[in-house]
Amino acid sequence: MHWKGLWALFGYHKEVIDAFILTKRCRNGKRIGFVIFSNERDAQRVIMRLNGFFLLGKRIGVKMARYNGRRGKLRFKRNRNCVLI
Repeated sequence: MHWKGLWALFGYHKEVIDAFILTKRCRNGKRIGFVIFSNERDAQRVIMRLNGFFLLGKRIGVKMARYNGRRGKLRFKRNRNCVLI
C-alpha cells in the first residue's frame, strides 16, 4: 500500500493533515502507517469506524499512536491527533 491509499481511505471519513508509511517493518514483518488529523475528536471517530476494517484482504488495526521509547522525543510531541495503523 502507498501513503496515498491511506490518505484516500482515512480522508473519506475526516480531514487528514498528513499520512505516511514507515519503510521498516515490525519484528513480525508487518508495516506501520501513521495518519494525522486536524483534531483529536476526528481521530477518535475514525478509530471507531476503521478498527478491524478489511483492507486489501487483511484486517487492519487502528489505534491512537503512543510513544514510550528509550531514545529522544516523539517527533509529534504532545500531538494527540496521530493515528497508528
